[in-house]
Amino acid sequence: MRALLSFISTAWSAPGFDPAPLTEQLAEVAALRALRITEHAPPIPPGAWQQAASGEIVTGVAVVEGHKARAGWGVAVLPVEIGVLWSGLSDVGSHRSLSGLSHVEIVHGAPCTDLRRVMMVMPLPIVSDRWWVVESRSNTALADQTDGHVRELIWTGVTDPLSESISAEGRAHIEGAVAVTFNHGAWLLIGLDKEHTMVEYFSWSDPGGELPAGPASAFTAAAIADTIAAMGQYAAGGQSSCP
Repeated sequence: MRALLSFISTAWSAPGFDPAPLTEQLAEVAALRALRITEHAPPIPPGAWQQAASGEIVTGVAVVEGHKARAGWGVAVLPVEIGVLWSGLSDVGSHRSLSGLSHVEIVHGAPCTDLRRVMMVMPLPIVSDRWWVVESRSNTALADQTDGHVRELIWTGVTDPLSESISAEGRAHIEGAVAVTFNHGAWLLIGLDKEHTMVEYFSWSDPGGELPAGPASAFTAAAIADTIAAMGQYAAGGQSSCP
């Protein structure tokens, strides 16, 4: 964790990063939020953006009306160009090691493509492992309107994950595991300059089974800073196979 946070801290010490225009850039992005394709993005407190620009990975938890499960969110500035970061997000095969997952496989579509469906298994101590299948979708309208300077990637849990084309290895991984009740989330990327990207991330899920949704949401929020840092570090390493 210390190494990851050290990586993130270079976003503000690297030559050429000027946080002064941030307010103006965020105002421009605010006008584009109507183009977002996620329906569940939690509100981000205004001060969180300035904290992120000054050197923090800022996280929080938002109450979702009518649900016990809360949405965890995080914002940060990563010292990675937006296209390079997007490539890392699309390289879903790498996410197993980044997120502590025991198994990841594409059950529909192909790597790096839109509308792919991915099965993931999360090992947990004491209680049963959790697994899910999500469909990923990119916001082409938002990217086109901004010439790629603002991009969004969302995921939504499929309603009947057992009906997907899961491999024999994948089915062995989920034997005895519990399918999560629902799983939604998104990455919103804002290119600040040629070397830095503002990231807004959220994850909203209900683990189901014997895990209460409320306490589990708090655990999700605690892991968000690690997720953002790990993704930034992986993308900056230039290891992604996606364009």
